[in-house]
Amino acid sequence: MDLRRLAAATFAALATATAAAEDGGLQFEVALVLRVGEVASICPCPVFNVVCDDPSVVAAVDMTDAVGLKGLAPGDTLCSARDALGIRRFYRVRVQSDARDGGAR
Repeated sequence: MDLRRLAAATFAALATATAAAEDGGLQFEVALVLRVGEVASICPCPVFNVVCDDPSVVAAVDMTDAVGLKGLAPGDTLCSARDALGIRRFYRVRVQSDARDGGAR
């Protein structure tokens, strides 16, 4: 994937972030739409304890200067990660089929 596309996906995700108060702490939710095989950065780094409800749909991957979420299979899942300040960020991730297969789910 080219870096411009990765940057665009990352900025789009951050632009849709919403803050919500829950359990007395500040939390963030980001909506991400990925294609199978696509990776989106979930930084600002460092982030810890990356967990996805359905690891068959999305996996956390190490990038050169970041941590990313990689689309593995079509579907929806919720992921989360804690940043250095202790803020847990949530990612509602939808993975779509690769365009080469006609977009079938």
